[in-house]
Amino acid sequence: FALRQDEALLHSLYKQYLEKELPQNSPKEILQEVYGTTLVRNVNPIDIAEHYGIVVKRMFMIEGIGRSYFDGERLYIYYQPTTPNRDKFTIAHELGHIFIHFKQGIKFEFEDKEIFSPANNTEYALSAARGLEGNDVYEREANRFAAELLVSYDALKDFLDKIPAGMQTNTIALSQLFRVSEEMMYYTVKNYGFLNQGKVVRKEKKGWV
Repeated sequence: FALRQDEALLHSLYKQYLEKELPQNSPKEILQEVYGTTLVRNVNPIDIAEHYGIVVKRMFMIEGIGRSYFDGERLYIYYQPTTPNRDKFTIAHELGHIFIHFKQGIKFEFEDKEIFSPANNTEYALSAARGLEGNDVYEREANRFAAELLVSYDALKDFLDKIPAGMQTNTIALSQLFRVSEEMMYYTVKNYGFLNQGKVVRKEKKGWV
């Protein structure tokens, strides 16, 4: 009974917080609110978190890679530092939990675990534990949110529309332009329907399945 009371109080407190601090919903709306445009190519998820009063902290985590939670007063995101591009995705992923699952009242804490496997000297490939095409619906939704936040459809299409006829780019070049991991860019371009559509071609790479 006490636990149910605590949960009811947390929902009540979060509803008040939500109405005051988190008026936006979609990645597109958030980008427009924070940057004044959806065409930004180097999104900083920490800037977005701070805009909405969400505290972001680096933390050494034995098993986890990211954690988001609401303590009854404020929202927090903790992340295990790895590489700049990986950290961006981790924080954006936790924002996905907040803007999707916290706002729906599903739960107010997520701790994401991941096993790293080297893809090259500077990047890490996402493991099956929390891949962009993982089996957990909440994780897939948070991953999709993160990808759309870091590389918006509008910004990507705006860049591709400026490529002269007969010329192409690839997912590696795009990942460098948007400052995200190569794997994340591949899945994002694929999900937007731009892959191998005349101007974007996939750059083959070991470890991409």
